[in-house]
Amino acid sequence: MVAGSTSLKDKRRVIRSCLERVRRIFGISAAEVGDQNHRDRAVLALACVSGEAATARRIIDEAVRAVEANPELIIHDVSTNII
Repeated sequence: MVAGSTSLKDKRRVIRSCLERVRRIFGISAAEVGDQNHRDRAVLALACVSGEAATARRIIDEAVRAVEANPELIIHDVSTNII
């Protein structure tokens, strides 16, 4: 959830900034993949490619913690899949 968002423009600013930050810091792919037309909700996806499952999990876990640390976001659910 995007706290205090009053418009899609507000929401997109917060989400864009968050996604750019995790891409830059962790070198992963990140995108908004759902609820694009809701002003106060977003579904985000983070993806990492690594030769070691443990490395991928560590990077994704750190990136999720960085997203959770954003005071403008309220995280309701996190799901991780290692393929």
